[in-house]
Amino acid sequence: MSLEPKLSLDENDRLARFFELSSDLLCIVAFDGYFIKLNPAWQKVLGHELDELTARPFIEFVHADDREATLQELRYTSEGKQSVRFETRFFCKRGGYRWLSWNGVPFQQDGLMLAVARDVTEARSMAEQLRESQRRYSDLFENASDLIQSVDPHGRFLYVNRAWRESLGYTEADVAKLNMQDVIAPEILKHCMELFARVTSGEKVDAVETTFLKKTGERVHVEGSVSCRFEDGRPIATRGIFRDITDRKEIDRLKDEFVSSVSHELRTPLTSIRGSLGLLAGGACGELPHKARPLVDIAINNCHRLIRIVNDILDVEKIEAGIMEFDMRAVELRPQLELAIEANRAYGDQFEVEFVLEEPVPRLQVQLDPDRLQQVMTNLLSNAAKFSPPGSAVTIRSSELDGRVRVEVEDKGPGVPAEFRDRVFHRFAQADSSDTRLQGGSGLGLSISKAIIDRFAGEIGFESAVGRGARFHFMIPTLATGDQPPAPVAKPTPQNAAGPARLLLCVADRPVASSLGRLLAFHGFHVDVVHDSAAVKRSLKQKQYELLAFDPRMSDTDGFTLLRELKSREETQSLPTVLLAASLPQGRMELRGDAVPLAQWLQKPPEPEVLKRVLESLGPAEPGHSIRILHVEDDPEAQTAVTDILGEGFQVTGAADIQDSILALGEKEFDVILLDLGKPGGIGLELLPHVRELSGRSIPLLVLSGQTVGHETADRVSTALLRSHAEEREIVQVIGACLSDRP
Repeated sequence: MSLEPKLSLDENDRLARFFELSSDLLCIVAFDGYFIKLNPAWQKVLGHELDELTARPFIEFVHADDREATLQELRYTSEGKQSVRFETRFFCKRGGYRWLSWNGVPFQQDGLMLAVARDVTEARSMAEQLRESQRRYSDLFENASDLIQSVDPHGRFLYVNRAWRESLGYTEADVAKLNMQDVIAPEILKHCMELFARVTSGEKVDAVETTFLKKTGERVHVEGSVSCRFEDGRPIATRGIFRDITDRKEIDRLKDEFVSSVSHELRTPLTSIRGSLGLLAGGACGELPHKARPLVDIAINNCHRLIRIVNDILDVEKIEAGIMEFDMRAVELRPQLELAIEANRAYGDQFEVEFVLEEPVPRLQVQLDPDRLQQVMTNLLSNAAKFSPPGSAVTIRSSELDGRVRVEVEDKGPGVPAEFRDRVFHRFAQADSSDTRLQGGSGLGLSISKAIIDRFAGEIGFESAVGRGARFHFMIPTLATGDQPPAPVAKPTPQNAAGPARLLLCVADRPVASSLGRLLAFHGFHVDVVHDSAAVKRSLKQKQYELLAFDPRMSDTDGFTLLRELKSREETQSLPTVLLAASLPQGRMELRGDAVPLAQWLQKPPEPEVLKRVLESLGPAEPGHSIRILHVEDDPEAQTAVTDILGEGFQVTGAADIQDSILALGEKEFDVILLDLGKPGGIGLELLPHVRELSGRSIPLLVLSGQTVGHETADRVSTALLRSHAEEREIVQVIGACLSDRP
């Protein structure tokens, strides 16, 4: 049958033209499976002549896998289906096949179907490629070792990968109910939410370090990056990729403890050696033979060199912990440069190098810590001297530009090797790191210098040409002309117009707390003494305090947890805090990553001159009264060295063991006990319970130790702990400094 008789001649002509010119594959198909009519597009797409296509049942051109479905569609049409829609593959004459998408309308009374077929091969190929890409992406996402997450703008989790779920111990069903607050450690939640707000406002954060909580409550330390996807200017979802660094954190902690232990084990004997050599050089044992004097000088110089290296390592510890101390004040630049040159002149003489200050030097004032500036200048000058040829000069010059001063140190040495320039300010960096290098040093000086200049709101850098020397420089802000220099910092004192400062002291060890409380009261503080965190919280609710000082080891909780809690509360977050901790590495790892401001950190051991000054501060205030010291030390040479270092004004009684100490306490009164711990749990600790019993009072205790003190020791000996470097202050001075600006 044919459809043409039902149409007018004009309509028939228009239909024929449309049929011929259409780019789609138009056809009329009989229910018996033969093509009745095809337009030329069939030949263009499949390559078959039209006569070939109409001569055989069209099902023979259909891919074998699609024939059954195609025949089923034809049966549906013959049974009264109003329209058909399906896809099938047709073989091409040149090989291969094309995907055709069919749309047809049956005419039941004529046994025919009018159909349009469209070549969708490329579209299907693209769709398949997209699906394959999505499968690969999904596989990569799900099987990645990194922790990947997506969170909506309200903090709800949209999806996470398998590594995320396995690391934190959650199932897919659990994740659907989670919010950010559920998986972030509470002490850093506020910081993380602020970061989340920045990301959803359009800022990409490439370096994030945070702490997740497992379902079990354990902590997982991670680092990574976070970004946000936007649509029409609105945030849709954040995407975070994190890496588990918990093991690395533990390795860092062990490394830090090792470095700290080695540093202190070295520093204690070096301090004793330096003091003894100084006494010899100063004639304490009589005039040295002519031939012996150079040998002693060599020993002293090398002892100073070793101490500088150990001090550098300890400074790096402070930088990493964020507790390097700065006494910022207004100073004139020129005297500081002259002081640095004079202080390092002897070092330059060793290398036959002269330090020359180039004129003119601008008369400028800068805001900085003079001692830390001297530390930077010493590093720059010593490096320049070491690498300069004998007989040459190291030039120091300064200039002013746009409110900043630039200080340069230029040498005539070999210059900085090209391959080393990217690492100049890195820790432990050495241009020649071999064990045969000519110049010594720790490789820490420039790294420390950079940290100091950063704190001065400045920048440090260098210019160098191989074989033509190097010029290191730093730039720091100057005080504007006409500005009044800041008033000198008042000496620490607890007294002012408001009366005695009220201090809350929390130490678990009651005798230690009582002794320290009386010491603080003697210096004019109003002290309330408590022994656990519950009492701290009660006291803070009942009274107003200017300062809180506490030992982090408590009976009812971890002191660091208490500190975080107090700093998270509006009413106590600005309360100055002194932490009486016996172990810097331990406390530092506890606090790393937390925004906890500390007023001071006290640690040991002291320099010989510091030991003398602190003992004077702990001893009696009566003029002309010698300070009576019980020195508990099993090394006779160390006892002799301390006695010689202290000299007049001190009465030192040595005790080699516990029995000697007990006898001495029963026979004499002492102002201070100097307790040298050979190792944790060793000589000295057993003495503590006998002090009050034998003396009838608590005696200030100064602890010297060459290693990190453990918790079991810290609970018992935290009366007086000193920092390890310059400008050590006794506890009372530190507390007074915290309150010096009290209104």
